[in-house]
Amino acid sequence: MLPAMDENAGTCYLTERQKEVHNYIRRYFRQFRESPTRQQIQEAMGFRSPNAAQYYVEVLAKKGALMWEPGK
Repeated sequence: MLPAMDENAGTCYLTERQKEVHNYIRRYFRQFRESPTRQQIQEAMGFRSPNAAQYYVEVLAKKGALMWEPGK
């Protein structure tokens, strides 16, 4: 998964929590030049399972805030 090229792409329709997850992914990508894992997102955001992280990644991709290919 990669943050969308345009920093504001798709973000105007995000909930506050979605924006927090999106911002975490962007910061992580800038620092490490790779995407965080579901487990890293889970831990950083305080989710109870990696499935919650997966849900947010899918929602952000649908809204155009992330470029994501399942299985990659």
